[in-house]
Amino acid sequence: MAARRKFPKPPQRKWPKKGILWTFKRGRAVIGHGCALSSGDLVYVARRWRGEIWCGGEASISAAAAAGKDGWALDHDHVLELRLKKVKYVVFQERERDGARYITTLEAFTDPSTHQMMNYKARGGELQHYVNMKHFRIEPGKVKF
Repeated sequence: MAARRKFPKPPQRKWPKKGILWTFKRGRAVIGHGCALSSGDLVYVARRWRGEIWCGGEASISAAAAAGKDGWALDHDHVLELRLKKVKYVVFQERERDGARYITTLEAFTDPSTHQMMNYKARGGELQHYVNMKHFRIEPGKVKF
């Protein structure tokens, strides 16, 4: 039997080691970390692939964006832990090299008027808080020509 060909992983953005106050891990994989701004406000930076954008039942991310249903999700346990740590901002950093940053406050994940909760425990998942993209400030990634 022939050996399977392994394809290289897509290039990822490098993460600085200094300034990280804590990390969130799922197994061995780091899914996010906490850091502090110069003003003293705490920030949670979640590492996500672009394909992990919630589509709200649409066939693709672009169809969800056109319908206004696209957004990012956080586990309910993470939201509670971030509230205990007094985190003020949540940033979703796309893991691709030219990935954008999506910035919002933690209040968007706790305010019932701005988030939607879905329970995936029956499928082996977790209780999730979904926030629509209209509540995020988007900073595009750097593109090199």
